[in-house]
Amino acid sequence: NQNHGIHANNIGSAEFRGGVIQDNQWGVYIERSDGILIENMQIKGYTDLIKDITIPSNRLKLCRTQDWRHEGLTMMNTRWRYGEHDNGNGLRMKNVTFSDYDKNTDGCVSSWPIAMMNHKYHDTHFDYVSSWEN
Repeated sequence: NQNHGIHANNIGSAEFRGGVIQDNQWGVYIERSDGILIENMQIKGYTDLIKDITIPSNRLKLCRTQDWRHEGLTMMNTRWRYGEHDNGNGLRMKNVTFSDYDKNTDGCVSSWPIAMMNHKYHDTHFDYVSSWEN
């Protein structure tokens, strides 16, 4: 996944424990997934290291076109599974830190540590089970 960290799509249960995700257009992208645990992880946006490499060249930028978004965690806003298929656990975040997200990220339309995926699910409510703790 060049320029993308973790892309969880249609997962019923998964755990991502420890590590650093940095300098990706999307750090963690959760779509149609429930029962996700992210624990003891650092999610870093546009670090000085990648700035030094990409400023002279346009080919390696985080967002290669100006309509791309730069996001640390992109999560759903609505539940995906209902009834007997709902495990009651959407997203659990434990001891996760975000850094280096700035509205001035070079070449991106926006830069957010946490974003909702409302561009795909337009039912205008939030019921995605989620919890955060340090």
